Amino acid sequence: MLDEYKDSTRSTVDTWNRGQAYYDIALDLLNDDPVRAAEYGSQSIKAGAPRYFVGFLYSLKEKDPLAADRLFLQALDALASDPEITAQDFALYGTYIFTSVGLPDPRMPKNRFLPTRMGTQDVIDLRVDRSDASRELIFATFKLP
Repeated sequence: MLDEYKDSTRSTVDTWNRGQAYYDIALDLLNDDPVRAAEYGSQSIKAGAPRYFVGFLYSLKEKDPLAADRLFLQALDALASDPEITAQDFALYGTYIFTSVGLPDPRMPKNRFLPTRMGTQDVIDLRVDRSDASRELIFATFKLP
């Protein structure tokens, strides 16, 4: 049983390391070669992209919006099958298409979202469509016809 646990843990760590390595390469390539950066971003998702991958998507969207949108949908599919996903993780990805009430320009890097209080918890306020999110992308996010 201990050997099975070690194998299971090693597999999880190896997957995370691969996902992180692909993510790091994608970030390094982003400014000079957004096409290859998107390819490595896709590999990162397949190998277990870090939770903060959405930050890469913001940057890629400035260079290649269609590739960023495709990777966003790929990342959502991966999140949907992740047994350890939390509501906060999913909400963070939601900032790619939604934003908070009262932000001056949701495309500005420091203005992605505002937290709001719900009971005893701070949650990400996602009550407004982002101006740079297409209707098609929003519908695809929720798999609406």
